[in-house]
Amino acid sequence: MKAFSTGSGYGWLYALVPIILVSYLASGAAISAAATGDDLKGASAVIDQVLKSLDQNSPGNSGDPYDLKAGQLKQSALAFSVEKTAMAPDVAARKWIALFDAYMKLPRKQSVLHLESLPLVEKWTDQPFSIWHLFEAIPGPPAWDDILNILETRSGADKSMGTYVLRLIFYYLNNDFHKFEKGLVSTELPLEGLDEYQQENYRRGLEHVENTFRRSMLIRSPEDAAEQFKQVFSDQNPQGRGSMRVVVPDLLSIMTEAEASELLKKAMTAPKTILLVHTGGKMKTLVKRTILDNVGILETPQWAMVDSMEDTALYEAMAGRFDIKPVPPSEEDIASIVEHPFYDDTDNYLTGSRESATSYYILGLIAQDRMDEAVAITLAPREEGSASNRLDGMFQGIDLGRLAPGIYTYCRRIHDKNPDRTPWRLYMASAFSVGKIEEMISTLKQKQSDRNHIKQWIQTCELLSKAYLMNDDIEQAMAVYKDIQALTLDGVPVEQHQRLIESQFESALNTVRLGRLLQHPAAIETGMRQLEDILVSAGLAAVEVAGFNARFINSLIASKKYARAEKQIAAALEKRLQSGENRYGYGQDDCRSLLFSLMNIYHDTGRDEDVVDLLRNAPWWEAEDLSDLIVGGDESVWKIASSLHRTGHGEAAVILLKTAIYIYPKADSLYETLIRINPDDLSKWLDGLYERDRFEERPLIWKAYLQYRKKDLDAAEQTIRLALKVDPTDGEQREGDRVRAYGILGDILSAKGKTEDADFFHNVVKSVRMAEEGDDLERAGLISRSLKKYMEAEVLFGDAYCVQWRLAERLTALGRHEEAKNHYKIAFERMPEQFGQVASFCFGCEGAFDKPASRTVAEEVLDGLMKTEPGRPQVWFLAGQLKEAKGEYQAAFDLYEKAMALDPEYLDALEKVYGLNEVVFLPQSDKDDLIFAASRLDPLGRHFGGDLGMVADVKRAWKVAARNQKYRVDLPKTIFRLGAAQKELKRKETIREQHEGSAYDVHGYSFFKYLGSAAQPLRPEQLLQRIYAIEKLIQMMIYRSY
Repeated sequence: MKAFSTGSGYGWLYALVPIILVSYLASGAAISAAATGDDLKGASAVIDQVLKSLDQNSPGNSGDPYDLKAGQLKQSALAFSVEKTAMAPDVAARKWIALFDAYMKLPRKQSVLHLESLPLVEKWTDQPFSIWHLFEAIPGPPAWDDILNILETRSGADKSMGTYVLRLIFYYLNNDFHKFEKGLVSTELPLEGLDEYQQENYRRGLEHVENTFRRSMLIRSPEDAAEQFKQVFSDQNPQGRGSMRVVVPDLLSIMTEAEASELLKKAMTAPKTILLVHTGGKMKTLVKRTILDNVGILETPQWAMVDSMEDTALYEAMAGRFDIKPVPPSEEDIASIVEHPFYDDTDNYLTGSRESATSYYILGLIAQDRMDEAVAITLAPREEGSASNRLDGMFQGIDLGRLAPGIYTYCRRIHDKNPDRTPWRLYMASAFSVGKIEEMISTLKQKQSDRNHIKQWIQTCELLSKAYLMNDDIEQAMAVYKDIQALTLDGVPVEQHQRLIESQFESALNTVRLGRLLQHPAAIETGMRQLEDILVSAGLAAVEVAGFNARFINSLIASKKYARAEKQIAAALEKRLQSGENRYGYGQDDCRSLLFSLMNIYHDTGRDEDVVDLLRNAPWWEAEDLSDLIVGGDESVWKIASSLHRTGHGEAAVILLKTAIYIYPKADSLYETLIRINPDDLSKWLDGLYERDRFEERPLIWKAYLQYRKKDLDAAEQTIRLALKVDPTDGEQREGDRVRAYGILGDILSAKGKTEDADFFHNVVKSVRMAEEGDDLERAGLISRSLKKYMEAEVLFGDAYCVQWRLAERLTALGRHEEAKNHYKIAFERMPEQFGQVASFCFGCEGAFDKPASRTVAEEVLDGLMKTEPGRPQVWFLAGQLKEAKGEYQAAFDLYEKAMALDPEYLDALEKVYGLNEVVFLPQSDKDDLIFAASRLDPLGRHFGGDLGMVADVKRAWKVAARNQKYRVDLPKTIFRLGAAQKELKRKETIREQHEGSAYDVHGYSFFKYLGSAAQPLRPEQLLQRIYAIEKLIQMMIYRSY
């Protein structure tokens, strides 16, 4: 192949460029940067431009009788939901059954099935009618016996599956689990009048509910789990079933090792069976040893058991027992995986793939210095089980540690023998760790000189730029980016066009990112011009790069190129609306996201009237009121409020901010804006927020700030220290907002004349901010430079565990293991005092116990702390996390319970205990008690993973949910009307029946409109949407005729 061109030649693609994109970008023309709003068109001009490009003709209404009947039934259900509280239980029961009967007579309609299958949330009264309206209107527990009596009385005459399924639901609600299970497995189902397909769907649905029910309700102890495990193999039908994945319970907790081994050997002889061990620790070790010692009887290779570098012997034993060539599962095998209460239905079938096992095996060979074998396996023909690609993909999970020199040698030898099979990411990381990055750069530069293979050349340039950045050679990295940008498409094979565009797009974005990070305006401008050139020259092919518009617009706004961003948004709106794609989706280019970006531009340039104009006159919000824009728009809400306030809509601004804080209680920008624009004292309102959620520290932080402003310093100090007790480090907060409480405490102490203490806390903030700058450098690939920044942060506040952790991680990456060990030690020593009752590892510190290097240090430190500080619950909690990371789940469970015993309100520990319930097999009543305890501490359900819908005792849960309604607040339905968008929604309503499935199109905005439940406690009626078995049974009724 000839060398590809670096001259001009994108002309052939101009035909693909949409007119809307070409029209606003002059090819090759310089566009001045706009840091103000002077050269913006404004909201009215943008709206007019987009409207002119669209056809707004509206067909008439077809007037479907289904809508009339469904609407009448919805109104009846809404009325009953209000009236039921004044009714006697038997009267309420009869009236609700009458509503259900009316629903079952309602004609089925394909286009609304998807609406019916979506559970309701907060604004359920506004949502299009579905069966869920009936269950939202269901009377409380006193009427449930009466409803069940009615259903059982009519069971002889009413042979419909709808009534049969409803009867099952009320068996469950009344805690009659014997009849519930009996009904699920009955062979005498009322299936008359249903075709074969419908009958099979009902049978499969009931079987699925039964399996889930048995798994959650009938396995109450390790003994139950072991009994179920035995039944899997005693009931097996090798000839009549497909592949089966079976979870091995912790047999060692209820039987001797010898007994467990005998049971495992029986499992090993079952054909097409994949064994999975979620309990880890000693149990997984026993499974591996049993397979190794008895590999001759093994019927199916258990590649899932090869999950570490120490499993080389196990791999070799199974490789000797079976054909070395990996055999992928057939479609028939995958389709016929049998479900069972103890079969795992979450892990992909390929969890135990030979390819994954081979990757670990190669690492094990490297660790044993069996380099020739490792290289030979990697370079074997692909069909013989080579795993080089898999190794590269697994890099993120590999802790290089002291294995880095061996991995580097391995990668180097692979490259020398066959460059095309080089695991490049692993090669680069190991080269950096062992101080061979210069050698790596030299290798890549030689490879870059070969311009005959476009695909390899692009990859080489991308790797070379990353290597330069790791080595802190920004100038050379920029030079590589320039080389990539110099390429044109005329000399490039057509199949590589998209690859080149993607590489050019990423290198241009990286140029902008580095320019902003290092404060180089020229680099920012260069990257922006490159992005524009790509868009003009490549057109539609460029837009098809994932997230092009959103990422380009975000870069323009972050770089204050507002006029260019406005043009890009207008063009993107036209394209999106003309195509009709993703109008209400979750993608970054949906209309609502684009409008929010435009609004941010107008706010940031002081054009508040344009913000209001956009709200009133843009038809594409897919909402009727500003209250419906809060969910999904938290980044922009404070800006909307500021603009409303400055344009004379102060009351609406305050209501908007308060409503948004109920939904996003962690967003500091909302509190800050509310305090700035609201003259009233907010202290009592903030007290109310904290009373609703005692594990959210933000109301306390901002109350302390108000007290500090009023010079009430003693009260302010008391409030801020209470906030620090809840969560000292703000690990889950975004950059710039973390450790805000320390900053306010420093201000308070400074005002009280305690200068030395104040300086300490101010340095905490400075240190974390500096560490965040280090994070930015690391994300940009400047690893060496980030280390220097972390070291500067350590000088300011060496006790911050997050700073120490970052230092340890960077030093480990550099191969400086002894230095890293010391910083890991300090990090783990500081963690207990910097964790509250709810606390998250700060960004960058996730996986603290996952790597061998850090895990060894953690074990040493925490073992010591459990002896020296046994009264600190955080010590036991962290020790539990360590044991859980090691797969020692029973030990972890015991440690979490110890933390709870020391602090009964330690919500994080309670959640961890609950999270292990399927490993240690708690009785359902114990699981219920954990959820009820969590609901008492966290009535809004914001911090605890489980909810009341997961309990078995629904009557008790109903009472708890009813009690929690005292924490409900009245959220406004109207804040500021979106006039044009409201009209557009009504226009679409008139054409709904013109398009199949358009009910979703008309109501697609409901994803945003109806969310926000986190602002409110779970309603008792919502329980039926959360209980898995009941939800599935209700959905069976929805699809009864299809």
